This record gives sequence, C-alpha cells and structure tokens, in this order.
Amino acid sequence: MNKIIAMVFDSDYTLTPEYMQVPIFNEYGVNDKEFWKENEQFKERTEKQGIRLQPEISYLNQILRYTKKGVFKDLSNRKLRELGKKIEFYKGIPEFFDNLRKTARTHDYEMEYYVITSGLTEMLKGSAIAPYIKEVYGCEFIEENGIISELAQVVSYTEKTRFLFEINKGTRRVNDKIPIENRRVPFTNMIYVADGVSDVPAFEVLKDKGGHTYAVHEKDTTNAKRLLSEKRVHNCGPADYTKGSETYNKLEEIIQSICHKA
Repeated sequence: MNKIIAMVFDSDYTLTPEYMQVPIFNEYGVNDKEFWKENEQFKERTEKQGIRLQPEISYLNQILRYTKKGVFKDLSNRKLRELGKKIEFYKGIPEFFDNLRKTARTHDYEMEYYVITSGLTEMLKGSAIAPYIKEVYGCEFIEENGIISELAQVVSYTEKTRFLFEINKGTRRVNDKIPIENRRVPFTNMIYVADGVSDVPAFEVLKDKGGHTYAVHEKDTTNAKRLLSEKRVHNCGPADYTKGSETYNKLEEIIQSICHKA
C-alpha cells in the first residue's frame, strides 16, 4: 500500500475569504451583487417554466452570457488563469502546504493536496496555490476562437463525491472494480476540508469510509457547528492555516494519527 495522505479541499470560503470570481468582476468593472442578482432572477424564470436549474450550471451560463454580450470582453481560459493570480487566500496559505508535508515526511509519508470545487479550474491553476496542488477538479469552459463559449465540465455538490473515488482508486475510471488493498490512496488516509452544507455528500462519503472530515469557518460559526452537532464532520475550527493555529494543529494531529495507525 502506498504511503500517501490526501488532503482534499473545497475552495470558496474554505481556502478563500470570498468567491474566486471576484477578480473577474474587478477586472471588468462588474458589480458582483448585480451579477448574482441577475443569476437568481434567471433561475427563478426557468423554475417558472418547470425547469429546476442546477446552481453551478446557472452561474456558469451567466458568465457565458456576460462574455457573449461583451461585458466580459474576450474572456478566455488563458485570461481566467491570469486572473487566478489575484485570488486572495486565508492566512497561512500557501506556506501551510509545505509545513504539513514536512510533518508527513517525518513519518515517511507523502502529502498530496487536491481541490474539488464548483469554482473555476483555470483560475485555481493560475493562483498562488497551484504549485502545491496535485489536481484541481473544478468547472471548465470550451473555447471558440479564443473565447470561452460552452461548458466543458460542471462540478456539483454531489459530483464532488465522484472525485473522492478518483483519488482513492487512482484512476478516472471510477466504476472499475479495484480491490481495496490495490487502491492508490485508502479512504482512511484521506482528509476532507470544507466549509458548508454543500459539502455534506462528500463529508458523509468520506466519514462512512473511515476517512477524516473537518469544517472550517470564518466569523460565522453557524454552519460548521451545525455540521459538527449533526455528526456530519469529525471536527471544526477557524479558517486560519498559520502554523500553530487551532486548525493547523488539528489537521497536523490527524496526519500524525494516520501515520501512527499504519
């Protein structure tokens, strides 16, 4: 069995204090509240037609509409990656990744980091955390004539569970039958870190499989404490990843417990 520990993160409000799309709005002078208001109005109109629109598809189509109208002028995957450099992260990131990797290596384990998000893959690939992340599973666009034009991949809150199995099995062919002992990363060596109820399916899959779950919060502790009281997660703490912080120490303890159980 490979001596690998996989720490898997949600993105918005888990690693970042705001939506990752904020740099897009700033770049094009778009009022983010208006963008999201229009998005909600579009969802309401479709629901009146008897169509229940998936939230992730809704906001991605909103981005495409703004691009087609020229509001997001010439928005491309390359541009998204450039704007990813402007994503703000919580305190302690990205140093956090190297610090915990050192902890694992003292026990001859390797740390791998993943992000599973309904946000944009290209933006995270251009961000400060990109050099530390083995794989980003997020939403993606197809381009036509160098401009984003269609949806390529949509990651919903239920779809997140599929990628946990990809990490576990070490293959995109998640329906392949692979004996537990031959899987690349045991579920018991996986840690899922996220912030809200949209991550409940992933929390529950990993918890049921013997993995480790952790909910982070900023000022409002309501969601995290509810997840904890409902036993959806094992533990929770502030979204502060600096060395010596409550969350850093708890995640380090989980890593050490995995290593010691081997």
